[in-house]
Amino acid sequence: MLFYSCEKSDRHITVCFTGDVLLDRGINRIAGEKGSEYFSQPISQLLFPYKYRFVNLECPITLQNNPLPKQIVFRGRPELISILQKSKITHASLANNHANDQHAQGLRDTYRVLDSIGIYTVGAGSQTNSSCKPIELTDQGSTIAVFSYLDLRISRDETENLCACEAENLATKIWEYKNNHPRALVVCYIHWGIEYNPSPSVGQRETAKMLIDAGADAIVGHHPHVIQKIEYYKHKPIFYSLGNFVFDQMSPETRSGIVVGFDNKDNSLQAQVIPYAIDNGRPVQVSSEENNNVMKKLIAVSKNVEFKKDKNSWAIAETKSSDRSDAAIETKGHFDPKLINDRYFKGVVSLEGLSQLSGYRLSVVPNSKSSTDELHVPYPVYRFEIGDLNRDGKTDILLGVIKSTHFDQRVIKRLFALRIDSGQIRPLWLGSKVCQNLVDFKAIDAKGRTSILTIEQSNDGTFSNGIYEWEDFGLRLVRYANENLNYAQALNNLEDEKP
Repeated sequence: MLFYSCEKSDRHITVCFTGDVLLDRGINRIAGEKGSEYFSQPISQLLFPYKYRFVNLECPITLQNNPLPKQIVFRGRPELISILQKSKITHASLANNHANDQHAQGLRDTYRVLDSIGIYTVGAGSQTNSSCKPIELTDQGSTIAVFSYLDLRISRDETENLCACEAENLATKIWEYKNNHPRALVVCYIHWGIEYNPSPSVGQRETAKMLIDAGADAIVGHHPHVIQKIEYYKHKPIFYSLGNFVFDQMSPETRSGIVVGFDNKDNSLQAQVIPYAIDNGRPVQVSSEENNNVMKKLIAVSKNVEFKKDKNSWAIAETKSSDRSDAAIETKGHFDPKLINDRYFKGVVSLEGLSQLSGYRLSVVPNSKSSTDELHVPYPVYRFEIGDLNRDGKTDILLGVIKSTHFDQRVIKRLFALRIDSGQIRPLWLGSKVCQNLVDFKAIDAKGRTSILTIEQSNDGTFSNGIYEWEDFGLRLVRYANENLNYAQALNNLEDEKP
């Protein structure tokens, strides 16, 4: 879906994103007493600079009272939607854990009510497989595409017709979109994390990195109801949680939030944040001192970020003199080249992200530079290793890719092995799967033998470290060195190469 601007004088697209909006419970009562303008007036003041305005609508809008059998369910009265209309909200994300609180009919009613007042929906569709299509904001050749996504482990009834696929699947959709629209800028608007937790989880950070590796230009999160830190990865901003926007919660940490705004100057996203307080359920501008107090906490926990105040807003940029953090390890999709010096080949193997995110170029260059071989890898790549996997004395190439196969249509992380034969790249093993769900791997060498150390996730959500060795025509599980771990424990073992 395209949205065109008629403003000839400004080629910039201005768009902002807010946190959770509830039109039920205490908000219902307050709006009944004071009217919708009580909310729309301060919201309009906060969002004034932005043409496109996104909210996460945390409830269905319906007259139907047929709740799902769950502990907390919401239902907003259709007349309360005037709060969003008068605030000139343009888009509402429905990819959250309450959109289906009144079953599929409640979600369909929400579509109709929002459509009737000109608010577009994102993150939901008439069918689950169409719900992940992005919304495109277009102005005279510039495009910002917004993917809205639900990343919570909840019941199937709660995710029906919502964009709630595996993160790897969303990464592939982003990758494909960027291939077809190389100049577009992509924002992921994600409902994720742990409620009331002041910090993002390890899983959130890994998902954010995966989506940026696939081509996302910014990540904006909501659901925890509190503000979480900002950080940069590969020069792309990640706003893990914006906090509440229109909500009736009363604990101090849930009564402040930030609006994130973007301007696509110079074909990149220039970011700003606007802090606010929640007063009687509505977001309101705060004094300069209160503004500083909200930001002081955010600045203290945010990573490799520069903040510059301009009246009520703060410009956000990556720290120019940053150390070698994870934000700088693989800039621009490039991996460090690998040096090979065995009996059969002496030279360099490199993996380079191609321009316009059309895949990777795997190159084998001998020291003599007599003949160079290249292979186009048209998938997202999360790991690049070398080692003598089949123990024939020749160094092999190990690639972690994200893709489906002919026999397994799931888009998941896989492991490919390639051999170097007389300076030419040839397949060694494309079986790709391990015993459980592959999360990451490393090639480790011990006593001249190359093994694969993995992180795998079981169906119960726990993690393990597996050790695999080559046997005949593929990898064989030797043993699980560590089981029943959380992700951080499994990742530490991988990074320390502790089988």
